[in-house]
Amino acid sequence: MVQLELYFKLLKCTLERIGGEMFRTKFIATVTDTGEGLQVTCPDIENLYILVKDKSELEGQCRRIFSEMSELSPDSLDLLFNFN
Repeated sequence: MVQLELYFKLLKCTLERIGGEMFRTKFIATVTDTGEGLQVTCPDIENLYILVKDKSELEGQCRRIFSEMSELSPDSLDLLFNFN
């Protein structure tokens, strides 16, 4: 997890130096209906556990959490969801 955090910080600094607005980070997440809610996993982010109760909140909650974990602006992320 520490290596991933260092990688994202380095990536963020590099993008800021070369005009980060031109680049967007794309995450592909798998969404599984568990009966308790929608569970979101992503192979690009270890130890990620998101459980969303309402499908209408899926993108907003994921965008916020992915942003916090990658230390990128929520507006610089592209999220693609694969539903199981």
